[in-house]
Order: sequence, then C-alpha cells, then structure tokens
Amino acid sequence: MDAKANVAKKPTLAEALQKSGFIPYSGSRVIVEQGRKREPLKLAA
Repeated sequence: MDAKANVAKKPTLAEALQKSGFIPYSGSRVIVEQGRKREPLKLAA
C-alpha cells in the first residue's frame, strides 16, 4: 500500500479561503498616504 494515499490531503490556501467565503478586493488601486518625514535614527555611542 502507498502511505501517501492514506494521508488526508491538506487544502491549499486558495481552497481554504474560498471555503471560508473570502472574496478578493476587486476595486481600484489602494491609495497609501505619504508618511511624515523623519530624521534618520542616530546610533547610540
């Protein structure tokens, strides 16, 4: 007997998401606001 045939197949991520009812975002590009500018970190001496 083949041992691999007895092992239950794990669902892929896509299958798990589909089974849970996940719907991918199908809108336009996500807009990310520009972060505030910071000074570079100073190394402790």
